[in-house]
Amino acid sequence: MSREADLDPQDAFDLLRRGEIRMLDVREPHEWANGHPEGADHLPLGDVTADAVPDDRPVLTVCRSGRRSGQAADRLSSTHEVRNVAGGLTAWAEQGLPLVDDAGQPGTLG
Repeated sequence: MSREADLDPQDAFDLLRRGEIRMLDVREPHEWANGHPEGADHLPLGDVTADAVPDDRPVLTVCRSGRRSGQAADRLSSTHEVRNVAGGLTAWAEQGLPLVDDAGQPGTLG
């Protein structure tokens, strides 16, 4: 497959909301619990393998800054159509895009 150019957070949000992509949040569990994009799947970076991620739709990786998710995207690029969220969840939050916590309430980056 391939790794395409990083995607702007607003574009990522739109694709996630429409169900066109699988968003994979690769942060650690305590980071995820504080806040994550609603509809994202959680798989810490250390657990990211091609076998652990379904390939039924394109994958969009995300973390706090984009660094870890970039590593995850690189790992998946040989087997999945994958992109990374530019600037990570920091840029996501700066654009005013929503996060939810584990209880489904408004979340934060923590």
